[in-house]
Amino acid sequence: MGIAILDWVRRVLSGQSGDDIPEEAELAGLSIGGALQAHNAWVQRFETALKEGSGAQLDPEQVSPDNRCILGKWLYDPNTRERFETIPEFKALRDTHTAFHREASLVIVALRQGNNREAQLMLDKVKGKSRQIRVSLARLC
Repeated sequence: MGIAILDWVRRVLSGQSGDDIPEEAELAGLSIGGALQAHNAWVQRFETALKEGSGAQLDPEQVSPDNRCILGKWLYDPNTRERFETIPEFKALRDTHTAFHREASLVIVALRQGNNREAQLMLDKVKGKSRQIRVSLARLC
């Protein structure tokens, strides 16, 4: 593991954002940066939809499955599970990731119903799950 990745892990575990993940950050075949960027992109879509009052084009069925994104595919890969399933942080990561997708779909439902207050509350939960995912990944490194 390179110095830049170790520095990223240290920053994340000390409570800093960790948004500046090194490109080469990888964990057992998972591009950590790619996984985090994909989740951050959903957060950005939700924030834009909330600001613009548009959520009709978003589909909760597209975001709710937790096994379709980069991280989800890695989490459910048999080789990954065999390697990490006995590590408590892996289970915590999987559970948090599942909750991220479940709550993200609820953001969309609230946006489609025009309930911006509920959408913002759910978005805040999604952002919290996103931070927890980042911490869990750093701990697994």
